[in-house]
Formats: sequence, C-alpha cells, structure tokens
Amino acid sequence: MDNIYRPYLMTISDMIDEAPGVRTFRLNFSDEEEGNKFQYQTGQFGLYSVFGAGESTFCIASSPTREGYIECTFREAGRVTKALRELNIGDTLGFRGPYGNVFPIEKWEGKNLVF
Repeated sequence: MDNIYRPYLMTISDMIDEAPGVRTFRLNFSDEEEGNKFQYQTGQFGLYSVFGAGESTFCIASSPTREGYIECTFREAGRVTKALRELNIGDTLGFRGPYGNVFPIEKWEGKNLVF
C-alpha cells in the first residue's frame, strides 16, 4: 500500500469467543490482491478502526506464515472495543499497519521460553 494513512478494508470471516469479554476476529482483506501482498513479522501490531467509533491498537494475533488474512484478539474495555464487540461476521472494519519492532524469534531457537 502506498499511503500509510489509508486503511486496508477487512471483512470479518470468523469470530471466536476466547473467554468472557475476549474475542478473536479472523479478518480477510476485501481486496484479495492486497491480501496476497501483505507481509508482517511476529510481534508487529496494527490500528483497527470501527468506522464511526474510532481506532485502537492491537497486536496481530495470527502467524505471519498465514496468507490472505490476519487475526486480532481484543478485550472489551472501552468505546472502540465495545463497537468491535458489536460487529458480526461479514462486517467491514479498517486496518492500518503493520507497525512496530519484531521479535527476534530466530535467536530463540533451541532455548527454553516461559510465557
């Protein structure tokens, strides 16, 4: 994408209620060509916008090895996340990104990690 201020249009293709108040969206790119070109790395985030409600920052929850979609997990806590929670499969939202530094996962290979 040439303009970092113009959001990708994303369609909600699936949603999973992970825990009370916590939901994951699978978001497909409305423009399939943009989705096929989109790349990101582990640890990056994006700005997700509900038109008319605002924009919030969340990490990209899906693996960068997946193509054509991203996943976003959020907890309802304020105005924008309440508006996100009210969206349904087939609804459209905006996504700007990816932004931020990445996790150097290749340096962690063979090491014990605690989460």
